[in-house]
Amino acid sequence: MSKPRFLRRLLSFVVFGITLSAGLAAAAPARPLKVLRFRSLANHTHAFIADTDSQGWPPGLFAGESVPEGLASSPLFYLATEPYAATVPIYRFRAADGSMRLAANDAERAAFRRSGLEEVRQPVYVYAWRVEGASEIYRLSNPQNGDIVYSTSSDERDYYLRQGWIQQPSLGFTQATSSSGTGILRWTTVKLGQMT
Repeated sequence: MSKPRFLRRLLSFVVFGITLSAGLAAAAPARPLKVLRFRSLANHTHAFIADTDSQGWPPGLFAGESVPEGLASSPLFYLATEPYAATVPIYRFRAADGSMRLAANDAERAAFRRSGLEEVRQPVYVYAWRVEGASEIYRLSNPQNGDIVYSTSSDERDYYLRQGWIQQPSLGFTQATSSSGTGILRWTTVKLGQMT
């Protein structure tokens, strides 16, 4: 084989490989954000961050929280980074220490902006109603100190309610970190195949 012919053939393989890998990358689903939870060692309030923002966390006075023994379902969860059928946007805000708060509507967004939090440009997404394999994202607030907890565990929600916390409107539904995406379905659960 002559050198020019060999180079043309090599170039066509390189171009084909680049085209193929670009096509595969475009077809790959977006990676969801895992929400991580920390607790202040000083005042016992909670802080949340996305796993993509975890470099440098936790700062000195925070400790990571994991799933407590005895909980049937994980309080930790994922947020979709792109919209899918039946999803709605929720908005992330960053505090000065890098922790995040989640807003479900324009009134909450305005309140967070007024309090000095910085809105993350790209929203994240949750299901508007219960779908197959999804858990509700509960929001609980402590009226004593303003602490907020986001959780997909109904056991944890019940624990905090017994401690005098107040349940806020749900953020929506998403996959808990303990979920494999399937589970026991209730009659109110919408199967993903039914959402066309």
